[in-house]
Amino acid sequence: MPRFVETEKDREKREVGNNLRRWRETAGLSQHQLALELGVERNVVHRYETGENTMSLIRAAEISSVLHISVSDLVPDKFRQDEEQHKRYKEAENADFKAKMLLERIGDLSQEELEEFYKIADITIKGLKVGRKTA
Repeated sequence: MPRFVETEKDREKREVGNNLRRWRETAGLSQHQLALELGVERNVVHRYETGENTMSLIRAAEISSVLHISVSDLVPDKFRQDEEQHKRYKEAENADFKAKMLLERIGDLSQEELEEFYKIADITIKGLKVGRKTA
């Protein structure tokens, strides 16, 4: 019986799938939740993540929109041009993503919870500034 030999294309598809899984999990979504957002069955997302299926550029754009990432976040590393520039971009994008997620969560708070959040945030920021001055 012939042994399966993984090709470069198979590795690239698997890397795209791994990137998708990582970003989906970062966004706090299950495969089922992402599938609902995309209007597909859960097994479609599963096949993308395992590299069994290749997604179209349109589908990659739809996924990127749902996950608040860029399409390039799904692309295998070997296709990236300048790793240092990409690293800086990713750090900024990740901070932006975290800020968006925090704003969404803040939007779900009641007025009372919001006031408590602001008090805690103010105390935390003041503490960070004091810590910076003594460091």
